[in-house]
Amino acid sequence: MKKYMGIDEAGRGPVLGGLFIGGVVFAENFLPMLESSEINDSKKLSPTKREVLYDYIIENCISYSVDEIRNTAIDENSQNNGNLNELEIKSMANLILDLAPDVVYIDALGQNLEKFKQKLKEIIQSQGKIAPDIITEHKADEKYKVVGAASILAKVQRDRSISEYNNEYIEYGGVGSGYPSDEKTITFLREYIKKNHKPPRIARHSWQTCKNLMNDIVNQKKLDEFF
Repeated sequence: MKKYMGIDEAGRGPVLGGLFIGGVVFAENFLPMLESSEINDSKKLSPTKREVLYDYIIENCISYSVDEIRNTAIDENSQNNGNLNELEIKSMANLILDLAPDVVYIDALGQNLEKFKQKLKEIIQSQGKIAPDIITEHKADEKYKVVGAASILAKVQRDRSISEYNNEYIEYGGVGSGYPSDEKTITFLREYIKKNHKPPRIARHSWQTCKNLMNDIVNQKKLDEFF
């Protein structure tokens, strides 16, 4: 019986924390039940519903894995003029190698779908393995339940990570969602940098948001000292 895998990520854009990539494999005969489930793109589900579906997915899949590309790895990659897509592709290829499906559905990266698919195959084949059938599409998490399931695993893991950070930095009032659009996140970063003269260890130092805050605070300090 064929094994079907979905892959998706959560946390590509935040200035805090890592990027999580989920992979999950289901047996072919379970796919009809998956189709009738409430699984959807994780962004369209409430945190409570995601947690419930997370347990449902774990209980009914053959295997799963969630890889975290840590913020330090993202920064190191950026310093070496790397592309974030490259880190994600390597992670996705490793998930495929680990879980060994027959068919994989992936929420695609970039605009060139064939190039994306070819890079995945090259990494898999470089390890002496035969690449499975790979279907890559944009918004695959909305089209295929197996990808929606992977997106839920990745999103829940990221949510839990951010919850831990909010507890760790409670003296600053928490860190918010970790996204640059979140005023609570920006306030946390600003106050932390003012107090410690550097970004927190959980920040993506290479992100422009972080660089801008550092520059603003350093320049303001120079002005204060001048006057």
